[in-house]
Amino acid sequence: MISNPGIANGSVASDSRRNLKLPQAELPSFSGKVEDWLSFRDSFTTMIINRDDVSNVEKLQYLKSALKDQALRKIQVLAITNENFDRAWNLLRKSYEDKRTLISRHLSLLLRLPVQETESYQGLIALADESQQHLQSLASLGVNVSHEMIVAILEEKLHKSSLEKWDETIKIGEFPKLEDLTDFLYRTAARISKRKNDNTAKDATDKDSPPSKKRKDDGKRQVFVTATSNKCPLCTEPHYLFKCSKFLALTVEERIKVVKDAHLCFNCLRNHKARDCKFGTCKKCGKRHNTLLHFTKAQDSKKSSEL
Repeated sequence: MISNPGIANGSVASDSRRNLKLPQAELPSFSGKVEDWLSFRDSFTTMIINRDDVSNVEKLQYLKSALKDQALRKIQVLAITNENFDRAWNLLRKSYEDKRTLISRHLSLLLRLPVQETESYQGLIALADESQQHLQSLASLGVNVSHEMIVAILEEKLHKSSLEKWDETIKIGEFPKLEDLTDFLYRTAARISKRKNDNTAKDATDKDSPPSKKRKDDGKRQVFVTATSNKCPLCTEPHYLFKCSKFLALTVEERIKVVKDAHLCFNCLRNHKARDCKFGTCKKCGKRHNTLLHFTKAQDSKKSSEL
């Protein structure tokens, strides 16, 4: 019996390979939201379809378990047979992989990014992450949206306090770059998070310590360490990795490899240690990795253990 299917000592019998079962892992789910199709398609293809040790009957079973609501109803009547997996998968692609519909949906969601009622860490991160995700999906569909347009959209969504701070960074007579605005959103979010953590720690100290023995110094606090250079490790252009169009065009597995090879933080994709990072968690699963590196909950657990 083979304890590790990825490593073979000598030759591996084909019947032993066929007896291998998929590990217990949570598959990506898809309910029929058009904007989620590309992510689901890529994840399911990598996890299930590309495996040559899984039969079409098993693939169809996994597919039905991953679908819900409207998407599941489209293939629910198909019996579990080898022939029906291809029918089911092609039916889903025909239903959700209409290029015009996908482009329209992602453009619409860009325009409808939430207006920030308050200056918050979560709101600023959401603006940066979601705009990048929609741009990435559009780029994979062959659509390049003007960065000037995205800057104008994001500026309209900012809270007054954030917008005033942003205006102070802009040179007179120059239209700001999208990468500068994205960097501003992440930096401002990091400062808000640090300030909130510092205040929480101070409140706890003041509550637990007698007035006469309150510490004047809260001691060393963890701070966010920005990268010493914003030279992209993938294309060597002067921008951060999360702003690189080549990086955004990669699959999730390829992005993870780039981040690991460059020894970057898995949480914010910058040049510092993950334990020093003050950025938030993945917007899809809540784990401590960047949303652009999200794969599945099971995979995220595995990647997080490698940090």
